[in-house]
Amino acid sequence: MKLLALTRRCCSFRLAWLEQRIHLLLSLLSLLALIGLVACDADSSPSPSDSGPLIVVDVGGGSDSLGGTAPVDIGDNCVTMEQSNGNLLLLVWHSAEGGWEVGWNDDEREITFSSPAEPETVTIRDGDIITVGGESWEPQDAAVMRDFEWIAAPHESCSGELFEVSSVSIE
Repeated sequence: MKLLALTRRCCSFRLAWLEQRIHLLLSLLSLLALIGLVACDADSSPSPSDSGPLIVVDVGGGSDSLGGTAPVDIGDNCVTMEQSNGNLLLLVWHSAEGGWEVGWNDDEREITFSSPAEPETVTIRDGDIITVGGESWEPQDAAVMRDFEWIAAPHESCSGELFEVSSVSIE
């Protein structure tokens, strides 16, 4: 009888010990999952859908170069404009560094843009005739471009000469 009571006590002790370990293990796994979710959310950059078809780079800059005046084409994957000489410009926008502000409204399919030189916000829609100023990135700058911190990198289907927009006016 004592042996049976001892065996029951031992089994009860083992079950309680096992339940505590399982509870501790599940708590630890839950904590690690929560930490992982918070770390991923804090470390993630905007998804491409946040930027829509915009190409956005995290660099300051600007130039007085004139990109030209032409209708803007806001496609599904990129924003372009064709210069009068037939050259296609693939427009690259600044992040909110140095006073530039760019935004994408997916519902209205429009771009909002302001620069430090012209703090008034310009709203750009597909087909608007715009004049852009900024800087053209020549093909030899391709190696330098890889070092940029892209907020939204160019889609693989986009083509044209990369042009970093520093100013926009609507005609």
